[in-house]
Amino acid sequence: MAIMMVLGVLLSATVSAADKPIAVYVNGEKLVFSSGKPIMVENNVMIPFRPIFEKFGLEVSFDREYAEGYVFVVGSNQVMDIDLVIGEKLASVNGKTHRLPVAPKVMNGTTYVPLRFIGEATGSVVNWDSKSNTVKIDIKGVLADNLEIAELFDRFYHYQSTDNIKGLKSLFKGSLYEADFISFYEEDAKNYDVKYSSLSDYDISEITNDYALVTQHERYQYVSGSPFFPHSELLTSYELLKVDGHWIIADMWTEDWEFFMDNEALLAAPKIPAETEKSIHELVVKYNDYWSAEDAEGIKLLRITDDAWLESFEHTVREEFPKYDIKYKYNQLKTIRYDQDEATVYAVNERNYEWEGKPTTDYCAYIIVVNRMKDGQWKIKDHYTLREVKLVPDKPNGPFITIEQ
Repeated sequence: MAIMMVLGVLLSATVSAADKPIAVYVNGEKLVFSSGKPIMVENNVMIPFRPIFEKFGLEVSFDREYAEGYVFVVGSNQVMDIDLVIGEKLASVNGKTHRLPVAPKVMNGTTYVPLRFIGEATGSVVNWDSKSNTVKIDIKGVLADNLEIAELFDRFYHYQSTDNIKGLKSLFKGSLYEADFISFYEEDAKNYDVKYSSLSDYDISEITNDYALVTQHERYQYVSGSPFFPHSELLTSYELLKVDGHWIIADMWTEDWEFFMDNEALLAAPKIPAETEKSIHELVVKYNDYWSAEDAEGIKLLRITDDAWLESFEHTVREEFPKYDIKYKYNQLKTIRYDQDEATVYAVNERNYEWEGKPTTDYCAYIIVVNRMKDGQWKIKDHYTLREVKLVPDKPNGPFITIEQ
């Protein structure tokens, strides 16, 4: 949600010490102004708008195209939209129009807004001390919740990336699934080094006094660990609850998941015995042939299976095999990682099938992870379909295809 205010926020006050500079405190912290300073205009405290907007967690922008002859100053975040119009006494807050006693204005190149309106429009508490020429603002309501939620996610990604289990426990404390989540992160910390980050600002689709539903576009970047998996970008939903006055992660689930690889990783050329690589590639080709033939038993024979994979595969056999007849042919097989008991193969498949009654050919890229069994044989551990990307020939008229990102 976003806050749009048409530049104008009023702080009515009687100045008893006009010669003193006006100080502004937000949650006990003094606001610093790099250009301009707070001034009194018609008994209203006016301040440079950018520092106060950013302190409230509002992203600032100007819009000179919105209406001819007008300049809009916009402050927005997940829970508020504010539009302010320079020189006009009307402001919009979350789509609702408000009248301002003093219009926003530009002085010496700095845009000023009336402070009390800005503070109170955001649900904050604003107090004026005429003896000390001081304004004190306590951020309250959904704006305070939004700032705390932003801090929660900053800590969440940092704790994941640094394997800080104690920190993660603090974010899930009170969740019905706390033990399950912590068990997952403990196991993850033992096996992997992964960097977690957000790709964009989160979106709050629902928020009350003690509940929020948040979606976040995220990136998991593999660094090391076994078994190997590609980098991934996810759209994740989070249910947040306010417990003992603080937001915690109550539940989370993935809405969408895409895998990708860096070109540098795809160009890797690990040392691998020729006979070993031949055995691995023959396994992958046979696995591919079983998929073309829709041979479920053959596919399972070449896989390392568990209950979760078997359940998913049985659904594919039941629902997908009857609908589609796809023939697969590898255009490229390339080993990109290898150690004694695990190898990773990058593969590009040519897929031939009918679509809307017409013969169709396209290409799909995969990452296939294979493990050496105790008897020395190799089996498929995992295979990942890489996200849709542009595929181009490796060389003019060449048979190989590489990913161009």
